[in-house]
Amino acid sequence: MLSEQRPGWSQTLEFGPTDNHMRALCVAPEEGADWRHINNGDLTEYEKERLGFYLKELGVFRAYAPFAPAMSARIADPCALQDELIALPGGIQLYRSHTEADGLRLDEPGIAAIFAPGGCGVILAEHVVAHAGRESLIDRQGLCDGVPSRPHFSIVDAVAERLRRAGVRIEDTPFHFLFPLPASEFTHPADEYRAYLRYGRGLGSLIAWEQEDGIHLDIGRLALAQAREEGFAADRAPRCVLPVWGVHGYTRHPNEALRTHRNLVIVVREA
Repeated sequence: MLSEQRPGWSQTLEFGPTDNHMRALCVAPEEGADWRHINNGDLTEYEKERLGFYLKELGVFRAYAPFAPAMSARIADPCALQDELIALPGGIQLYRSHTEADGLRLDEPGIAAIFAPGGCGVILAEHVVAHAGRESLIDRQGLCDGVPSRPHFSIVDAVAERLRRAGVRIEDTPFHFLFPLPASEFTHPADEYRAYLRYGRGLGSLIAWEQEDGIHLDIGRLALAQAREEGFAADRAPRCVLPVWGVHGYTRHPNEALRTHRNLVIVVREA
């Protein structure tokens, strides 16, 4: 849902807090801040100032930025995501990783995960948070080659494995998919995706509908179908879908100026 405007914040979609004290926010792009710098390049002093402001407002003392653009379908331990330490205002520590990972488990209150998606979704299950783009949800290379190219077909599998290792009962665990781009704007040629349907793994849910302009893909429905296969108590539909003509950026935005802009997603464990 669109939250009441927080003073000093860019327009924000907000979900939570959940029963596990998790809160997720998707902050719209703002002038002077290129959130792609979270993973690539150097954060400017202004970007550090804004990021420090947001995190301090949420009570965060340490944040992790996994290298999610690789869409690796991998969950990493926080200790593996400490390649680079960036000091933010207010004494907040930002650990930026060069290790490919889509997410992590937030193991204590006051820590957060941050991402800079352009329409990819975010998974929230118990205290695990993960970036989830199309390539995170489908081992496309493995499907093309007939041999898996990575340990997990989907990031959903990796989330489930991480929670089971921690002794969490999957069947009692809510599974949310947040902040994806609208399926109406995610169009692809039909032939490739029709060929995927025989593989199962929820791929039938990926295709929202077909029109003359191609197939419309719904990555949220796909992730939730995969989650139900794993046994999660998954939502029936994605939450906080980005508005078609809203101010949040995504790669297929009708306003071309917002196609290259990235949102700032912050997921924090509050208790």
